[in-house]
Amino acid sequence: MRKRLFSGATEMSPARAVETTLRAVLLPNGRDAVSLGWKYQLHRGKPSILALEVPQALGESLDSWREDLAENLASAFPDGIRVVLTAEQKPQASLPPASSAPTPRNQPANREAIPLDGIRNLIAIASGKGGVGKSTVTANLALALSRAGFKVGVLDADIYGPSQALMLGVTERAEAQDGKILPHEVGGIKIASMGTLLSEDKAAIWRGPMVQQALVQLLRDVAWDRLDYLLLDFPPGTGDIPLTLAQRVPQATAVLVSTPQEVALLDVRKAATMFRRLSVPLLGIVENMSGQRCAHCGEINAPFGQGGAKSWADHEGIAFLGSLPLDNSLRESGDAGAPLLMAEPDSPVAELFYEIAANLVKATEKKA
Repeated sequence: MRKRLFSGATEMSPARAVETTLRAVLLPNGRDAVSLGWKYQLHRGKPSILALEVPQALGESLDSWREDLAENLASAFPDGIRVVLTAEQKPQASLPPASSAPTPRNQPANREAIPLDGIRNLIAIASGKGGVGKSTVTANLALALSRAGFKVGVLDADIYGPSQALMLGVTERAEAQDGKILPHEVGGIKIASMGTLLSEDKAAIWRGPMVQQALVQLLRDVAWDRLDYLLLDFPPGTGDIPLTLAQRVPQATAVLVSTPQEVALLDVRKAATMFRRLSVPLLGIVENMSGQRCAHCGEINAPFGQGGAKSWADHEGIAFLGSLPLDNSLRESGDAGAPLLMAEPDSPVAELFYEIAANLVKATEKKA
């Protein structure tokens, strides 16, 4: 048990307890965060999250102080409180040279690697853009792997727009035990998401460093135990989340999801380039919304085209894991909180997910 520096938070409102404790728990230099003007945000939940913006130069040297804050706030937050330190980077005076790139993970980085003992394969499911069905693929692929006998987890890494909790029917707030967030278990898989930490109607209005720290804590502080596969449902774009993953998780790999049309493949190419620059191995690509069977005549229509992702994968030397049709049941089951592999595990589309899962297993074994 750490020394309790302040115990007056018990009878205060949570917001007042935070301000009072920030004044009472002193920094190593004898000052307090409030008098120094450090910004902070309190996000209520189970557990609640207190995000503090600290000077970038201090970084992880404040870990002990952060732990003191959390312990002294515990009495005011019966559902738990987590303290996250972030640092807003100052803008550069000029743009970097075109040849500069983020520090890849095979070079020294400023942050130490996150230990993920017990997790054999960590795979980012990414696309570089939104609207391609990445979350649907993640949820159903996780269920397919689980039905094949693997221990599987899903981490919703889309901090701003988490959707896995909705798709998997998780409505309860996350709980903590012994300093660890307890993942929910649905259909044989474990799930952790910012959507189970924040209220449904609260948006995560966070700066980049706060998003990075949120990902780090979801990876490091969730009680995953032993997993064969941990799938990360990535947000759109090529920003803070993939950079943090590459620099902090050396064993990370990636699977790309794309629709067949050129506009989607354009962003997927950018995502592939990003992962290569960050030395994150690409295990393969899945083509989603590839054709649709008419319910009346049985004819196959292709509103988004067909085969574009496979052609690009063949050209780039990337494994093609399989294709999925544009199917109403995929959308409807996800919206209902019971993905297709839970609602219709023996359907023709479910069989396609089993094939993709088998191809993914082969790709991970080949990489190993």
